[in-house]
Parts: sequence; structure tokens; C-alpha cells
Amino acid sequence: VGDTAEFLATLQSRSAAILQPEVEGQITKIFVASGARVQAGQVIMEIDPRRQQATVNQQVANRQSQQATLVNNQAQLDRSHKLFDAGVISRQDYDNAISAHDASKANVAATDASINQQRVQLHYFSVRALSAGVIGDIPVRVGDRVTATTILTTIDKGGELEAYINVPSERASEVHVGTLVDLLNHDGTPAVSTKVNFVSPRVD
Repeated sequence: VGDTAEFLATLQSRSAAILQPEVEGQITKIFVASGARVQAGQVIMEIDPRRQQATVNQQVANRQSQQATLVNNQAQLDRSHKLFDAGVISRQDYDNAISAHDASKANVAATDASINQQRVQLHYFSVRALSAGVIGDIPVRVGDRVTATTILTTIDKGGELEAYINVPSERASEVHVGTLVDLLNHDGTPAVSTKVNFVSPRVD
């Protein structure tokens, strides 16, 4: 006669990924519903990108202004070089022209790097699936403000499930690695026979 007891178990997928945003903002669009099958790279949601887009546009405008300054300083440097070779201007004036040119060139390079960084940041306002799978519960709605810690949804790639069985603390000493477990269907018939492979040292 077997010594058995029945407990509720929770099944969780080992291949389910939690999707969280990389940026803060307000959700403006949700393109999928729970249960939808998505492909890797597919856009799941959109976070309002307008403020970030304005930042990118401002950086681009600054870059155009700095580029104009660089062109002007390049022309000034070319003139100063010819005048210095002809002995018309001093070495200091020529060095000043070189410094102004180098400074404007560095400004353009720094702004280019900033634009690239801001454009990469802009990419994160479109939340994409990291892998193919099935969309889980979507707890957020259009209009919700999200942060980097907000759970948007889950993507399950399928595969094996783990059963988490909650055992009362007074019976914990009876459970050990290797204990036989039958996972039952709703009608009480065994669905899977397996063994315990992990016992948590923590008590809730």
C-alpha cells in the first residue's frame, strides 16, 4: 500500500522568456494578442517615440550647423596655409586656424557618435520578439506608462514543462530528490510519472 498525498502543482515552461522594455514611456500600440504566434524580430508593442525622435532631430540639426562651421574653418585653414607659406601671417595665426579646424572636426565626430547612440535608443521604442514563440498574458494596455522593470508579456518557445509542487512545511521532511510523483489529469488519471529532481531549501 503506497503512502501517497495529493497537492496542487503549477506547470511552468523552461523556454518562456519574460519581455520587458529597454526604455520608459507610454504604450501607444499593441500589435498582438495573447496566444498569438510570433516570429523573431516581430514588433510586439510600440512605446511613444516622439520625445526621442525630437532629440534625434535636434542632434541632426546641430550636426548640420557644426558641419557648416567645419567647412568654413577648412577654407580658413587653407587660406592661412597659403598666407603662412608666403610669409604674410604669423605662425601663431596659422596655429590658431589649425586649432579651430581640429576643434570643429572633433565636434562633428562627437555629434555623429551622439546621433548614432540616440538612434539606437530610438530603436528600443519598438518592442520586438527576441525569438519565435507564442505570446502569453499581456498585463499592460495602450496608454499605460512602463519602465524597465515592467513585465510586458512572455514568449513561450514550447518544449518541456516543469511542475512546481507546494508541499506543507510539516510534510517537507518526507520529500527528497528521487521521490516518485504522478501528475494527474483533471479526472484523476495519471498523465506523467516522474521523480522529484529539486527540493527548495526555502520555506514560504
